Amino acid sequence: MTEALAFPGLHFHKVYWIHSCSDDPSIFFYEVRDDWVLRVVEVYEDGRLTWADSPDETGGARFPDQPVPPLDELDELQHAVIDIPKQQFEAAWTAARNKG
Repeated sequence: MTEALAFPGLHFHKVYWIHSCSDDPSIFFYEVRDDWVLRVVEVYEDGRLTWADSPDETGGARFPDQPVPPLDELDELQHAVIDIPKQQFEAAWTAARNKG
C-alpha cells in the first residue's frame, strides 16, 4: 500500500526559507492533514531544533494558526518546498524532541 493510501489527506513537507536572518529558522518540516499543520520542526543555521504539535505543546517552535497555503502560492524567491516521506519527517521530529 502506498503512503498516500495509508494516510489519506496526510502530507509531509520540507520547506527551505531563503533569508539572511540567523535568528529565524531556515528549514521547516511539516506534517499536514487537510491543509492544517499537525506537527512542525524548525531547524536553525546553528543546528538548533525546535518543535510544536499544538499551540500549547511546543518545544520552542511557532505553531501555525492558519491553514497551509497551496504550495504553488508560496513565494518561489523565498521558499523551496519538497514533499518528503513520513520516515524523513519522523526522523526530524525525533531529533527535535530528543534535543529538548
